[in-house]
Amino acid sequence: MTTQTSDLTPTATIECDEHDGSFTVRASYPHAGTDRVTGRGWSVLDKGLAERMAAALEAGVVLVNQTIKTDVNGRTYVAASSQVLGRKMNADLKRLGY
Repeated sequence: MTTQTSDLTPTATIECDEHDGSFTVRASYPHAGTDRVTGRGWSVLDKGLAERMAAALEAGVVLVNQTIKTDVNGRTYVAASSQVLGRKMNADLKRLGY
């Protein structure tokens, strides 16, 4: 039996794609005690927008209703609802104070 912690606070990482110059902001849950720690990601073309998204992720305002789920192969992961949509990311981040 695996013991899981209840720390579902995401950690943000920003990766730069040297080929097209885009930035990918990824949410991960290193302290959740799940099999898969990497969650969803967002790709943007502006570094400032990526940094704002990362700050909002780590503040806990982007992903809500986090729960630990199990996939069809029995591996656990964190599922969450996003308050930020890709097409409206700038407006959504401003609405959330970022």
